[in-house]
Amino acid sequence: MRQKTGPSIGEAQERWREEFSGIGDEFDRYTWLMALGEGLRGIPEKERTQDLLFSGCMSRVWMRLEEKDGRLSLRTDSDTLILRGILFLLEDLLDERTCAEVGSAKIDLFREMDLESVFNGTRKKGMGSLVSEIQKFARERGDDFGKEKRDGNNAVKAGRNLQGD
Repeated sequence: MRQKTGPSIGEAQERWREEFSGIGDEFDRYTWLMALGEGLRGIPEKERTQDLLFSGCMSRVWMRLEEKDGRLSLRTDSDTLILRGILFLLEDLLDERTCAEVGSAKIDLFREMDLESVFNGTRKKGMGSLVSEIQKFARERGDDFGKEKRDGNNAVKAGRNLQGD
C-alpha cells in the first residue's frame, strides 16, 4: 500500500475549508461538490453489494474499508453526485493514513464547511455516522495492529455490519 505523504489530516481539512470558503453562493458550492464527485474513484458496480451498503444515509452509499499494514484503505461510492463529492473529500483526507491517525483525528471538515447550505439535517447526520463508522473501524485496527495476523495479508474488509457491529 502506498503511504500517504504530505499534510496531516488537520492540515488537509484546513486546505479544503479555505478552498470551499472562497466559493460564493449556495449554487456554486453545490456545483463545486458535484465536480469533485466526478473525480471519485468509486467502487465498480458489480462490487456494490448489499454488505458494502451503508445504511445511515438517505441516498445509497457503499463503503469498503480495509486495513493493510496498519493503514486504512477507503473506497466509497454513491448513486448521488453531490454525495460523491463529499466522499471524494473523505477519501482524500483518510485513505492510506495510519489507522491510529484516522482513529484519533478530529474530523470536523463538514461542520466547519457549513454544509447546511447544501445538505439538510438528515444528510448531515448520515455523513456524521459515516465518519464515525470509519473512525471506529480505524480505532479497532489501530489499537491491535501487529498483535495478530488477520487474513494472511493483514487485510480486513468491512462493509456496514460485516463485523457484527
